[in-house]
Amino acid sequence: MAYNIYTVNNFSADFRRILDQDVQPRMEEFDNARLSKIHLGIFLSLVLLFLSIKIPVIIPVILIILYWAAVTYFYETQSKKYIPVLVQLVPFFSYFDISVLKLEDLTFPRLFPKTLATNSLLSFHFFDSFTGSINRVNVDISKFVYSYLQRSSALCVFSGIVIRVRTKDFAQGITVLRPRNSKYFSLSDLVNDNFEKVNVSDMVFASQYAIYSNNQEEAKRLINKKFIKCFSSFVKRVKSPVSYCAFCGNYMYMALTVDVGFSFTNIFKSVKDEKAFSKIYNNFAALIDVVNGLYVIEDDPNTPS
Repeated sequence: MAYNIYTVNNFSADFRRILDQDVQPRMEEFDNARLSKIHLGIFLSLVLLFLSIKIPVIIPVILIILYWAAVTYFYETQSKKYIPVLVQLVPFFSYFDISVLKLEDLTFPRLFPKTLATNSLLSFHFFDSFTGSINRVNVDISKFVYSYLQRSSALCVFSGIVIRVRTKDFAQGITVLRPRNSKYFSLSDLVNDNFEKVNVSDMVFASQYAIYSNNQEEAKRLINKKFIKCFSSFVKRVKSPVSYCAFCGNYMYMALTVDVGFSFTNIFKSVKDEKAFSKIYNNFAALIDVVNGLYVIEDDPNTPS
C-alpha cells in the first residue's frame, strides 16, 4: 500500500506552525517568570549589600546565596516541566523521563570498548528518552553517560545520546564502527573475540573509523557507499565530534557526542532563544534524512526513484 513519505520539507512546515501556535506562547510564560525572579534577585541583592554597612556582612551574604539557590532550583525544576512543551516541535516523537534503552543495548552490539582499564569500575547512566517513528521506522533516543572510576579519578568516556533505529533486515553478526579520534579508542576486546577488520574503498571514512565485524560478508553489505554517505552527512550536520555506530540484530545503533537540544542550562539566557529552536530543528531534520536515506526512500517499492 502506497503512503506519503514524511520529508524534511514536511517537518519544516510542522515545526514552524507548532512553534508559533503552541510552543512560543508557553515559553513566553516561562521566560517572564524567569526574568521576574532575576530582576527581584538583583534588587534584593543590592538592598542587602547596602544594608551590610549597618549589619554584619555575613547576614546579607547568606540571604543572597539562599535566594539565588532557590531561584536556581526553580529554574531547574521548571525546565524539566517544559521539556514536553518543546518536544511538541517534533510531532513524530514522544518524551519519557526514563530511558527506553537498557545497558544491554550497548553491551550486545559492542558499541563501546568492553574494558578500558585494569582495576576500574565502569559506570553507565541513562537519562530521559524520546521515542517515535519516521516513515514507519521506529527510532529511540536516550541521553547517556559512560565513565569509569580509577583510583580517585572519574573519567568520562562518553557523554551524549544513543540512537536506536529498527532496521528492515536482521543482522546475523555484529558490525562495529569506532571513532579513531576518541581519547579512549580501543579494539582489543573485538580482536580478542575474533572480530576482523572490514576494509572499505572510502579512504577518508576508513581513516576516521575502525570498522570490525564477526561477519565479513554481512558487514560489506551494511557498510556500503550509501551508508557511508548518509552516516557521514548526519554526523557532520549534528556536529558530533566523536561518533560510534553498530549493527546488531534488528537495530542500528548510533552514539553521538551531542545534546538533543531540549535542555536548559543557563538561567540568564532566554528560553525563547532562536538558536535553541534551530538546534532542535537541525538535529531532527538530519535524523529524518539519515533514516529516509538508509531505510525509506531508496528501499520502499512505492517510492519513485
